Amino acid sequence: MRHERRFLDHFGASFEASLRSPLVHSTTVPPIQQQPIQQPQQPQQPPIPFSLKLLDVKLDEQTVELARGFDAVSIFVNDEANLSRVPEYSPHAIAEFACALALAANRRIVPAATRVKTGNFNLAGLVGFDFHGKTVGVIGTGKIGQCFIKIMLGFGCKVCVMIPFQTRNRVISLHCPLTPETAYLINSTSLSQMQDGTLLINTSRGGLINTIDLIRAIKSKKIAAAALDVYENEAALFFEDHSEHDFMEDKYFSRLLSFNNVVVTGHMGFLTQEALSRICETMYFNVYGFSMLDPNDVSKEAKAIREEIARNRVV
Repeated sequence: MRHERRFLDHFGASFEASLRSPLVHSTTVPPIQQQPIQQPQQPQQPPIPFSLKLLDVKLDEQTVELARGFDAVSIFVNDEANLSRVPEYSPHAIAEFACALALAANRRIVPAATRVKTGNFNLAGLVGFDFHGKTVGVIGTGKIGQCFIKIMLGFGCKVCVMIPFQTRNRVISLHCPLTPETAYLINSTSLSQMQDGTLLINTSRGGLINTIDLIRAIKSKKIAAAALDVYENEAALFFEDHSEHDFMEDKYFSRLLSFNNVVVTGHMGFLTQEALSRICETMYFNVYGFSMLDPNDVSKEAKAIREEIARNRVV
């Protein structure tokens, strides 16, 4: 029996070589046409991360999705469509990237390197602070958050997870999912509770931060530096090449890029060889399991497949 495998994201083509199977026929769904970038307005309420309309393709029991996070796929549609996912792949990749971004933002590595390329070795405006001895507030202590905590302890930092916005925290890192409860977790109120000169890190979801409030906090020096791998209006920007087009119509994103104490990357924290291999392996296992599993098979192998599929399903 041959099953149809349809790739639903931008990495589909790159997985072809590693996911060939005589049991599975592979096709790639064309990229979703992005809507023109619109000027974001000051939101009246936090964004709702769930969407009932996923793609303009029919989902069925043979569809496997590569992303993780409840905001990537509607859990309501997921239950109805019987959709499998990759629940985790490399928490170390994202935790390490969060640390790298934080160091780059704090020590102004990007503007410093840019200066050197032009022959400018002036050090003005490039002063950062030591991580050693500082208190780091971590919001979200799942697998990624725990990995990040271990890294910070290695730097000689103190870690606080109970009261993340207290004024003694010099660094705050976000590792929580985007839900209706966490949307705009970072806003004017929470920012006002932080220590002056706080370093803010977000490698989780852009909707956790109210961008307008963050910009104000950066301008007032409440936030000394920001390390961002995500952005609340990233859907029309990220994962595409806009170098030949005017993508600066989003004035808030443009303003973030204008700060030399802000580092922004395009949602690439997961992008390591190990993480991509794990995504491939789990996706293939899901497809193989659906292809081969006989509901009447009570063998140990079949039981192991059922258990693995259950762990990889959104519930």
